[in-house]
Amino acid sequence: MKDLACLARGLLVQALREGRRVAVTLKGTSLEPLLTAGDVVILEAANPRLLRPGDLVMFDGGEGLTAHRLLRTARFGGIVWVQTAAERAQQPDPWIRRSAIIGRAAGIRPPDPTGLRRSLPGRWECRWWAWKTQIRCLGHRAREILGRFACG
Repeated sequence: MKDLACLARGLLVQALREGRRVAVTLKGTSLEPLLTAGDVVILEAANPRLLRPGDLVMFDGGEGLTAHRLLRTARFGGIVWVQTAAERAQQPDPWIRRSAIIGRAAGIRPPDPTGLRRSLPGRWECRWWAWKTQIRCLGHRAREILGRFACG
């Protein structure tokens, strides 16, 4: 089963490198309410220079492919790193190299063929989400730190 998943991942990456769009069915709940399990995301190759905070990206997280939103980018030691987060994250994901991003969402299709096609959030909605998520994660981290000093 692990070999089959590895083969599928390789085929997906190859198709994106060849400029094809690929439909991927999502599992899990980390992107709710934007996306739910069973939704189909249309991926396209991600031009690293065009990625912006709030974009829905797919990357190899080490335990398989993960779809999360891009939170922020930074350059350390000549390498561009990105941080992603789930839709309602309390903590951002660990930093990964920008080169680990294999695709960017170009569209959303519901699992039911008779369902309405939904569009991805616009550029300002994406920026708003990234800003709001960074503030929420900072607040969560501040509560953790302050909790260590609480007298009980």
